[in-house]
Amino acid sequence: PDILPRLRLLDRLNEGRRRMLTLISAPAGYGKSTLACLWVTACDWPSGWVSIDESEGDLPVFLSYFLAALQSLFPGIKLSTEVFLESNQKPPVTVLARYLLNDLDQISEPFIMVLDDYHHIAGRSSVHDLLREVLAHPPRTMHLVLLTRRDPPFSISRLRGNGQLTELRASDLRFTPAEVSVFFNEKLKISLADATARLLDEKMEGWVTGLRLAGLYLRSQDALESRVRELSGGLSNIAQYLIEEVLSRQSPEVSAFLVESSILDRFCAPLCEAVLSRRIEEGIGKQDFDVQRFIQRMVEANLFVIPLDDEDHWFRYHHLFQGFLQGLLRKQSNADTIAGLHLRVSKWFAENGLIEESIHHALAAGDTEAAVRLVIAHRYDLLNNAAYYRISQWLTMLPSDAVANVPLLVTTRAFLALQNGQIADLFAFTEQAQRLLAALPPESAERTKLKAETAALHSVAKGLSGEPAEALAVGREALGSLPKEGLFIRTLVIAAMAVSHQMEEDFNQAVDLLKEALKPPGIPSAIQARIWFYLCIVNFIDGNSSGTLSAGRRALELANSFRLAHTRSISRYFLGATHYLRNELAEAKSHLLGVLEDHAVTNATYVTQASGILAFIALAEKCPERAIETVDLMLPDFWKMPDAYSPAIRDALRVELALRQGMVNAAQRKSVGVDFNAFPPLWHLYVPQLTPIKLLLAKGTDQNLKEALTRLIDLDEQMGRINRKNVRIDVLALLALVCHKLGEEAAALKYLQSALDIGEQGGWIRNLVDLGAPMTKLLERQVQLQPAHTYAQQVLDACRADAAGQPASDRAAEKTSSSAGLAAAPILSNREIEILHLLAEGLTNKEIASKLFISAETVKTHLQNIYRKLDAKGGRVAALKTARKLGLVAPD
Repeated sequence: PDILPRLRLLDRLNEGRRRMLTLISAPAGYGKSTLACLWVTACDWPSGWVSIDESEGDLPVFLSYFLAALQSLFPGIKLSTEVFLESNQKPPVTVLARYLLNDLDQISEPFIMVLDDYHHIAGRSSVHDLLREVLAHPPRTMHLVLLTRRDPPFSISRLRGNGQLTELRASDLRFTPAEVSVFFNEKLKISLADATARLLDEKMEGWVTGLRLAGLYLRSQDALESRVRELSGGLSNIAQYLIEEVLSRQSPEVSAFLVESSILDRFCAPLCEAVLSRRIEEGIGKQDFDVQRFIQRMVEANLFVIPLDDEDHWFRYHHLFQGFLQGLLRKQSNADTIAGLHLRVSKWFAENGLIEESIHHALAAGDTEAAVRLVIAHRYDLLNNAAYYRISQWLTMLPSDAVANVPLLVTTRAFLALQNGQIADLFAFTEQAQRLLAALPPESAERTKLKAETAALHSVAKGLSGEPAEALAVGREALGSLPKEGLFIRTLVIAAMAVSHQMEEDFNQAVDLLKEALKPPGIPSAIQARIWFYLCIVNFIDGNSSGTLSAGRRALELANSFRLAHTRSISRYFLGATHYLRNELAEAKSHLLGVLEDHAVTNATYVTQASGILAFIALAEKCPERAIETVDLMLPDFWKMPDAYSPAIRDALRVELALRQGMVNAAQRKSVGVDFNAFPPLWHLYVPQLTPIKLLLAKGTDQNLKEALTRLIDLDEQMGRINRKNVRIDVLALLALVCHKLGEEAAALKYLQSALDIGEQGGWIRNLVDLGAPMTKLLERQVQLQPAHTYAQQVLDACRADAAGQPASDRAAEKTSSSAGLAAAPILSNREIEILHLLAEGLTNKEIASKLFISAETVKTHLQNIYRKLDAKGGRVAALKTARKLGLVAPD
């Protein structure tokens, strides 16, 4: 009720709202926030308001509040920038700005966004860079308002020169003598003569907070003019004098409350009661002091208390007032007393689930151990719910020596490294955790949990290193001792064990293990989604396209439903890679472009791989320029991100693209200095280790071919030992080409048949098509010798269509499946359908093998796949019964 509308300033703000930016810059207490609040309340444009404190200079934290303010204005808007709030990745500011500008461009009606106390953003914060990018490309409907005590590090003069800026400075905000008179006489109901009003304005230099303080002081004084004349010194001295005068009129209980609660950046009645409980326990405070009522009285009296919500629950002090109270606290109390207050506050925040603020106050009390205990106690919950960035922020709040030497924090860093695809860091932190475990005494309270988590990391590391037996043994040990609430870690171990079962050629056990992990009720959605994309991995490396697509679709569904950006992107990668291998290029492109769209929140390796597959699609579409651009130019900001492997994979892809275009000399030049072995063959489509072998094959000398043969045989032995079918099909196809070029046709056809056997299980076609004319010739020879080999004919047709610039229909595999009556069932390959028909004729495995010119062992593998896809647990009889029901084979 005592706020004075200042029409001259409100008119200026209204006139300037068509410009991009309004800057209200003045020292503390000049009424910046009050003026802006009056304006946006009266304005016919919707407005959002973000109040910034010291903790919000961190870009993702700032962005979360900014986006929340946007959504409060436009609840139906879909904000793609939100993906960065769920990620532990730190993308370049230019990427963030691009996303944010795209989001802002969706909004068709004009609106105002106020950033209050902008001066709290540190000088080097990336928040400045983000807003600088936004101001460089002004959204058409947003008017930005900055309220600050100092000018932001933008090019103010450029904005001013371009007519994009409205400015209000301290000189504009100062009260005139006439406004002082109206303020005192009409608003504060203090009768002030014009001469006294002019004198007070002169003393206060139009400073709004000083005038309000003076009003509180003069309200109970006589001889107002003489009291005004007594005010002397600079504004800071006058403020201190006036605040002291205000406080001197409060009871000791109230004064103590104000001083002790000044450690709080925000407060509510229950929190303040926790602070005051110290005085009550020591017998120097009143039991009946009503904190809630007192806070309300301070608000009503405008005693520098500002509500932070509409429910009158949370409040803060005016910064000037808080600073003065904190100075009194330091004078009146020793360090131990202040630390005790912070610990009480930390305890209250922890009990009320506000962990970050609890950590902050524990550290302010100098109790690093308490802060560490908080992080350790709540990290499982954050990991289980994919709050990776938040737990990373907690770790950055702690002293670096604590993060480096507290064992359970080291294992936490290892799990985060794995999540981010930083495999080298995973191994380093795992080794560090093992050293710390060895140094712990047997009676240590944390030893059991550390041993379990270290075993979990060891299991994952062994799985990645291709040592399945050890991964399984250590994984079982970890699962036996990990707490049930550690779902994220347990899921990692289960995934490592599933991959290890697949490596040991026990695919069904791998799938069953993961599906069993989905059964318990109440599993967080983030964990469910992770299990489904782990199923993608197991199916992909086993060459099972139907299983990969099924798991990928379910993972993508969960990721979209629960806004799990990282999982969404990886799911899209597996879907895109699988559709590509099946020669379904349109579907592949759609999913892979989605990976690039979310590239800033995705493991860099997946993004690099996705860009490589998109480049391969561009080559298939006879667009070599676009292929090169996809790898080199599409994501210039992305390559600035710190990542150990992606630059090497990208450089290898450049060599690969040159080879696929027949530019051998260019490929040779580009290969110099490239580390093709930076990343081991895992579950990605492109294998960099094969590119230098292809270069040897392209050169074609006997020495080159023999070296290529030696490398491929060695790699095939390695991949065969760990059952990495997704890599073996490529290795075997290259072995076929090398042997063919060496004139060893029998060996070439044998290797080609093995590649076809693996490829047929999943309907993989592009592996062979991408090898070009030499593979077409070899396939022609294969079909000539085995005209009944329908899958070889299908791949040959795709090769010919690709060479003619007419890629095989993106729906070819689906049509094949549906024509067999299996539209709603898992996809069977042509060879599997062929075997089903022979099975229905009553042929034995050996007879089927002879009929199809394949080995009996290959027939057995096909049958196992058929039984699994048809869920035929009763073997041949059950499979034929289901096949007849689905129309795959003729009825009896």
